[in-house]
Amino acid sequence: MARYPGVELNKNNRPEKCFECDNEENLVDSKFCMICGKMMINTCTNKEQCNHVGEAFPGNARFCPYCGKKATYYEKGYLKQYNKNDAIVDDVTNVAFNAITDDDIPF
Repeated sequence: MARYPGVELNKNNRPEKCFECDNEENLVDSKFCMICGKMMINTCTNKEQCNHVGEAFPGNARFCPYCGKKATYYEKGYLKQYNKNDAIVDDVTNVAFNAITDDDIPF
């Protein structure tokens, strides 16, 4: 299994502070920073055709999982372009182990 890094979010799928002004005092369910007005949630940018605009996506979502259009964090440059080498592999079955036998031990 692989995970991709992204913006760290709190339990309400919001960043701990605003990307623009670093304001840390935001309402639990706010979509925009109450100081500078910057978008706080990662959501779909396809306002005309997607029914999931306004839903909070994970902090590593570059694209909407429902329509495939860009997500706000990727569009605004908070997330860099996808790169397979950025994945964090946490499945131990992907690790190759060499079995050591008694014949391999020199004593």
